[in-house]
Amino acid sequence: MMNRFNIWKFNYRNIEYKANRRLGKKDEDREMHVTDYLILFTLLVLIYVKPIPDSVPYADWISLLVALVIIFVLLFFRFRRQAPRTCWRNATWSTAMWALMMTVVPLLLYWLEEFPLDLTWQIIAASSVLWLVSLGCFMRLRYIRRRSREEIVRMRLREKRRRKLEYL
Repeated sequence: MMNRFNIWKFNYRNIEYKANRRLGKKDEDREMHVTDYLILFTLLVLIYVKPIPDSVPYADWISLLVALVIIFVLLFFRFRRQAPRTCWRNATWSTAMWALMMTVVPLLLYWLEEFPLDLTWQIIAASSVLWLVSLGCFMRLRYIRRRSREEIVRMRLREKRRRKLEYL
């Protein structure tokens, strides 16, 4: 029988999990959330089932707009209770991955002759909105990083002044 802490097995996940649980950290990066499944489900419904009838003018564009709004609302609910830095880092990462998926997957499906060309270009055009949102999230993340660095410098200078006054 092999020990689960054997160095040759490289299985330290249980130790890491228990240590993170003791520290109060969540293992969020390794699992998909309910919002991810809901986003995927709504995209599939809006693309394949088409709840908006074709008699409505611009029905394809309206369904893509509804899909984007649902993605934004679900991502908001996923990241709203996190600290600012982790919130914007995760929001940047997830919007960039959704935008990449919405850019690459329709091209692959068109290449496999599953999608028509007009639907492919509509989804790629909708993904450009997600790319812009991802860029906005990244800029907000940079602003928060810069602000926290400045705050750390201010705290160090304040502490240095306090020590200097204490010495005198």
